[in-house]
Amino acid sequence: MIVNVNDNPDVVAVIVTLGANIQRLMNCIESLYNQHSQLKLAILCIVNSPVFDTHTLDLTRVTVVTTGLNLGFAGGLSFSRQFINAAYLWIIQDDMLVEKNCLDQLFLKLNNELEMAATAPIIVSPQGEVIQGSCGGILNKFGKMQRWLPTTSTLPEYLIELDLLSYIPSRGMLIKTTAWDAVQGVDARYYPVGWTDVDLCMAFRQQGFKFMMITTAVAWHEINGSTPSMLGQFLFHKNNALFIAKWFTHDLEKHPQLLHDPLRPCSATLLCGKVNAEIDQLLLNTVAQRATNLFLQLGHEYTANLKFAQEKLQSVTANYEQSKRELMVEIQSLTAKYEESTQELKQELQFVSAQYEQTKQQLMQTHTSISWQLTQPLRKLKAMILKYAKLLPNWF
Repeated sequence: MIVNVNDNPDVVAVIVTLGANIQRLMNCIESLYNQHSQLKLAILCIVNSPVFDTHTLDLTRVTVVTTGLNLGFAGGLSFSRQFINAAYLWIIQDDMLVEKNCLDQLFLKLNNELEMAATAPIIVSPQGEVIQGSCGGILNKFGKMQRWLPTTSTLPEYLIELDLLSYIPSRGMLIKTTAWDAVQGVDARYYPVGWTDVDLCMAFRQQGFKFMMITTAVAWHEINGSTPSMLGQFLFHKNNALFIAKWFTHDLEKHPQLLHDPLRPCSATLLCGKVNAEIDQLLLNTVAQRATNLFLQLGHEYTANLKFAQEKLQSVTANYEQSKRELMVEIQSLTAKYEESTQELKQELQFVSAQYEQTKQQLMQTHTSISWQLTQPLRKLKAMILKYAKLLPNWF
């Protein structure tokens, strides 16, 4: 049942979005409308943008709040908490769709266990397989991600090791607001995205809470649908450094890059720098808005330039491969001609050799014939001598 945020909902679905893809956002909200649940569900859309026309969302009973600047994913979620008066907060990303019974399946497990702080749905492909690495991951003892589950795409009934997860993904995560408040929500320093859910689950576990993937709750998600891919890779590593500095301070000597990164304006261990309270609010707002816009623009331009370079490289590679194939065809043709010429030469050589042997035999025969003719008188004389020797034995 869809209600307004102010109508005492049981669950508030929070969508933090840049508002750049309205159709995708509307499809996401439509999947929330289609939930088959008796729970009172409100939808709160936090638009992380300085300019957004709320009338572009042609949907009823959706509360839209524009921030005026990009607070980031965690910042948008933190900002949303003041508008929520419900027992459960449901994190929805604008590039995902949820199956019609997803909410009820998440709620069932979460409501039945006191220590359970959060549950999350599985993300499936159009073929019904749980997408590789979409169920969360397992950290090593140094705060690095050791591996993600599942290790290969698989059917839901074949999922294993989910009890070993160090975190569950925030996409579609249903959270008790009491647990959220107990850990003070998400950390906005994971800006603009990346490692927010890992950090939140770490905080849950530290406070004695549990979290779980629910294999009967299903959603679909467009990977990197909102964040440029190369920016996402950059943020993954940099926010991981923040995560390690926050939770693994006893192992910092094993991570010298956190303390000595020449490209970082300050150490990753500087978790909370001070801002002068005398700075004019309008000035602060202007700089923050400009900085966040430039950051996102930088990410898009960097990705676009990299994409251009990749396309150029692909073009050069394709030309190289084409030239390589043509050269191989030419080499094969020349090799075939060489083999053919070699075969002809061998046949010619065999013919010449045969002619030579034949001529040699003929010469030998001729030589034998002449010798026989020349020695014939001698053979006659020898025969006569032997004849008379028998008749006149005493002569010799």
